[in-house]
Amino acid sequence: MKKSFFIAALVLIGGCCCFGCLAQEPPAKNKSRITNYHLALYLAAQKKYELTQEQNDALYVQLYQLDSILNKNPNYDHWKHERTHLQKILNEKQYDIFLGYKNISYALSDAQKAWKILKDRNLTEGYDSTEVVGTITDYRLERLKLFDRYAYDDRTKYDELAGELYRNFCPNALRLVNQIIDVEEKEKSYQGNISK
Repeated sequence: MKKSFFIAALVLIGGCCCFGCLAQEPPAKNKSRITNYHLALYLAAQKKYELTQEQNDALYVQLYQLDSILNKNPNYDHWKHERTHLQKILNEKQYDIFLGYKNISYALSDAQKAWKILKDRNLTEGYDSTEVVGTITDYRLERLKLFDRYAYDDRTKYDELAGELYRNFCPNALRLVNQIIDVEEKEKSYQGNISK
């Protein structure tokens, strides 16, 4: 599902509410993608992330510009547009926070799926589910942030940094899950010999 720049910008500053609010769809989504709920969230969190008035104004300009583009062309590459402008508007710390909020639900979902793979195969002995899900979430979040920063514009740098992250910080439980997936994929693709 595509999200407007406004929703993406709100995710940046969504730290004012609990995680559950971030994981939910905003209520009463309307055609223009703007609701009092979003505006209230945005205004409540402005000071928390120390957005300057210039940054605030620039985010609003991009909000309306992207909404206008998406209303005319729903298939427009909104993430490229958002990424380009957010990198210009936000400082490094703010952009990192934005990428964290943008990707946290994906990272958590990946970690929960990894735990389920281990659990379904009775490989959870010696592991604490909370710790495993937490460390995999942290790892996947950093990997997704790297992807958003570099994969679109500098794939070589992304591959290098992602490889380094995997070698140095990938949790053992996730390495085990990756091995399981590799073996299962090989088994699915193996055709075997046909004998009569």
